[in-house]
Amino acid sequence: MPLLTGNPMVDPRVIDGGCDNTIDEFAALIERADLVVTPDSLAFHLATALHRPIVVIVGPTSPWELELYGRGEAISADVPCIACYRRACQKPVTCMDLLRPEHVYSACERVRGASPALQWCLLDERNHPD
Repeated sequence: MPLLTGNPMVDPRVIDGGCDNTIDEFAALIERADLVVTPDSLAFHLATALHRPIVVIVGPTSPWELELYGRGEAISADVPCIACYRRACQKPVTCMDLLRPEHVYSACERVRGASPALQWCLLDERNHPD
């Protein structure tokens, strides 16, 4: 079953990890994850430190500055302004807009393929009822 941390979800197949955890509680959640999908955030740094397989979604930060130690993949849009570090973007289509769910899903599949023992589930149109 997927574990989402942060915003509450209404899908009963998703466990809400919440956003009011202590650092130790949050680290324990990350440590139990079979795969961590996260932006460049605390979850990324904890997953790396805890040796968890990881897919990092990179927007305005720098994918070249992230060390994954061979445990996953960083995905980012192919735009000339990558690593601008802006909190807000005035472009009509942003680097985050260009990162489609199928890009994230493909990265998860590649990371999963690199770890044969990895067992996890992604919510997608094949297993999500309308």
